Amino acid sequence: MPAILRFPKEEISAVAFDLVAEGGLESLSANNVARKLHSSVKPIYTHFQSMDNLKRSVAVRIVSRMKTYIFFDYGEEFKLLNVAIGQTLFAYDNKKLYLALFGEQNPLFSDILGDVVIETFNYFKDDQLLDEMSYEGLLNLYQQISNFMYGLNMAICNGWFEPEKFGLKEILSFVKQMGEVIYKGIVVEKIPCTNYHMDTDNFSFDSKSVQVNENAVLVQNEAV
Repeated sequence: MPAILRFPKEEISAVAFDLVAEGGLESLSANNVARKLHSSVKPIYTHFQSMDNLKRSVAVRIVSRMKTYIFFDYGEEFKLLNVAIGQTLFAYDNKKLYLALFGEQNPLFSDILGDVVIETFNYFKDDQLLDEMSYEGLLNLYQQISNFMYGLNMAICNGWFEPEKFGLKEILSFVKQMGEVIYKGIVVEKIPCTNYHMDTDNFSFDSKSVQVNENAVLVQNEAV
């Protein structure tokens, strides 16, 4: 009868996830995980065979947490804006986790991220407000917004904003105005998305004029 392993696979993965959440992907090593478990490295390699496999298990956990943010209902009718708010909150609350997934664009996680991209796009493209858009237009819009949000979230995670001057409320106001600008251009004025480009160099906002559903944000932060 084989010996029962003292440390279940899920426990090792959870400890590895906590290490990354605290210190980033660079803090994830077999020795650090073993130290947290008060164990040798043997259970790690018994369950995962390699550190790459353990990193992938952590990436799956990160994506699972991220999805609780991006598919949460923030009370926005425009699904694209709802997803953008969720992405921003995830990056703001989980800076080390966001950088672990997206900071170095690690090819080890490409298929894991690819799955969530497809799921997010399918959620976004089913928005009834975008019924008249072609598939090409939807894809173009999604790619532009993804690039914009990636830049914003990387800035958040790398501490480019001074919290006392540009905190979470201001960031969310910025995201919300971006969504409203896109909604007006694409849905109301019906500008073809293939001809629509975000002018981020001249993009400005007035945080006092934009209302953010703070109750929804509060509920999301308590739920995670």
